[in-house]
Amino acid sequence: MKLRFFPPHPLLAEAVAVLWTVENETALGADDLKAILPNGRMKLVFPYRGSLFNGPVGRSLSKNAENTLWVLGVSDQPWTVDHDDAFGTLAVELEPGAAYRFFRLPLRDLRNQVVPACDVFGVAAGEWEAQLAEERTIEGKVARLQQLLLSLRHQRAGDGLVDEAVALIRRRKGLITIAELTEKMGYSQRYLALKFEDRVGLGPKTLAEILRFQNQFAFLTGYGASGGHADFDDGYYDQAHFTKEFKRFAGLPPVAYSRARNEFFNQFQQTSVSYKTG
Repeated sequence: MKLRFFPPHPLLAEAVAVLWTVENETALGADDLKAILPNGRMKLVFPYRGSLFNGPVGRSLSKNAENTLWVLGVSDQPWTVDHDDAFGTLAVELEPGAAYRFFRLPLRDLRNQVVPACDVFGVAAGEWEAQLAEERTIEGKVARLQQLLLSLRHQRAGDGLVDEAVALIRRRKGLITIAELTEKMGYSQRYLALKFEDRVGLGPKTLAEILRFQNQFAFLTGYGASGGHADFDDGYYDQAHFTKEFKRFAGLPPVAYSRARNEFFNQFQQTSVSYKTG
């Protein structure tokens, strides 16, 4: 399996968390762990070789046909990803607190959804798909996708309150209470939640929980620790609390995850744990 990362255009650097392609010469094996963990990001996905199947764990998977562009809404649960043959996929992940600038609709409408780009952006998405398909090299497709993002980056004006609140949650790696957040922002919990639902797709509490979990997940992945030996000073009351949260976002308990990790899961999760803070 080949996973490649590409630097974002300078004008997209603040909005793009990661831009990547993944390719494989065969279908995924039946025993591959195919779960993708929530990370608070919106995604644009373009399968340029073979079809991609994805969707929240426990739901029927959406088929993303070759050379079609898809929008993946921010998720608060693990997703399943699968392929039925050799595959190649291009994707860009947008930072929470920045993704809303690329979309005119409230991001809560896309939460846990896999939506054809034409349903979000209209007939122009068909032209984008044709342009991406015409590019013969991966570098050309990456450059074309970035041109598309540049054309979309001012769909909505910036929201200083949301931007500042998301930045604070990220700096604290999710280790902040909603009471503290609302006090620092100077607005009510209800008002802040409405803002987040519109511009992040998740409430501030859920986003903080996801980032806290991702921080712990990065620790487990980076140091090879098992769930039973994690440091629960990192925002978790005890091991039982951590195990419950791990299962909520990973779809399985820490011990089962540790035993199930494989090439696809390990490589693909690099796109989640490479989380910028600040």
